[in-house]
Amino acid sequence: MAYGKGQKAKDTHRRSVEIGRIKADSSPESLRLKSLVLGLAEAMSASVWPSSPLATRLDKKEVDAALLTVQTSGISLLNSIWREKTRMFVKDALIEQSKRLRRCAYGKVLNAASTMRIVEKDPDGIKTEKTIYSNVPRDIPIEPKALDEALLELAKRSAKAPFEDMVRMVDQADGQGLTAD
Repeated sequence: MAYGKGQKAKDTHRRSVEIGRIKADSSPESLRLKSLVLGLAEAMSASVWPSSPLATRLDKKEVDAALLTVQTSGISLLNSIWREKTRMFVKDALIEQSKRLRRCAYGKVLNAASTMRIVEKDPDGIKTEKTIYSNVPRDIPIEPKALDEALLELAKRSAKAPFEDMVRMVDQADGQGLTAD
């Protein structure tokens, strides 16, 4: 038993509760703790989340500094340990989700000309099959032929462009750019 080998006490004694393991039928204190941590996490992520997928890439140091100001602002009823723990898991989640958002936007632009076939029923109950673009909203006010030409040109130009080049190319096109929607 020298040097603590064979001791099972390390496995049974926890220093803090894992927020994800708190169930709905837990004690009211545990549920309140969970709601406070999630509220702080939401406030932290709202302070840093990019306004658009085309916004600049989140830097770990900048994210950490912004989250630190929210952590020390004193708006939460949590102690410093829970605030620090929340900041640590929010930072990793924010950076990963912003990367995912950028990849999705890049993929949508890269695959803007991809199509799918759908079946629609008109008011008389007659089924019609039609081809639509899978990454373009259906209510875009543009005539189909112009949309076809624009998407094919975009697909050609963006075939091997890195994301930053894609952002510049989209921003230059008619001054419209992409939005977060």
